[in-house]
Amino acid sequence: MKTAPIVLLLFFHSALFAQKDSSRIAIDSSGKKGSISFFVQFEGQGAYIFNQAAMVSGASLNMLINKKFYLGAKYNIASTAMRYTVYSFASTIDPTEPRSQIYYQSVTLNFGYILFATKKFSFNPELGVGWGECRKTTDSKGGPFKLNHFLAVPSVNALWNAHKNFRLGVSLGGRVAYGQNYQLLQSFHASGFYGGVFLRVGRF
Repeated sequence: MKTAPIVLLLFFHSALFAQKDSSRIAIDSSGKKGSISFFVQFEGQGAYIFNQAAMVSGASLNMLINKKFYLGAKYNIASTAMRYTVYSFASTIDPTEPRSQIYYQSVTLNFGYILFATKKFSFNPELGVGWGECRKTTDSKGGPFKLNHFLAVPSVNALWNAHKNFRLGVSLGGRVAYGQNYQLLQSFHASGFYGGVFLRVGRF
């Protein structure tokens, strides 16, 4: 489950530089020439999620239109262990560790617009909307469960346009989650702020 989206993204990444320049040119309805290309993004975030600090990794495949507007699909997964007190009676079962280990992942569709795209440094607001899942496996405190929720992820990115095929950036954003609840754990607890760094590779 964790590796399949990454393998798919790497496959698309291997094909990015096989595009011919002519493949980037399209004609819109007004007869003007437009540009379409693709890039992949790999990112790491320091996030506040489920009332604790955690690392979140992610990757996305994006279509860039006219060098400014892009839309894509992104997969994120919490890459550090997270623990949360799911049951009110957990301290009587295991007084030394009342928390249960939980896992988190999400898939979003992202929309962004790049300001100053042709400059050395650019600015990029972005909005992602999609689905998130919190999962707990069986432990001494109870059985497994999954919580599904709607997710909105607004963010702002600052980019250094280091090379025609590479972009480095930093991001600041937040997650807003709403959905299923179970015992003391609520989907809203997936909400929180994050800061991160990312690398974009493709044809810009």
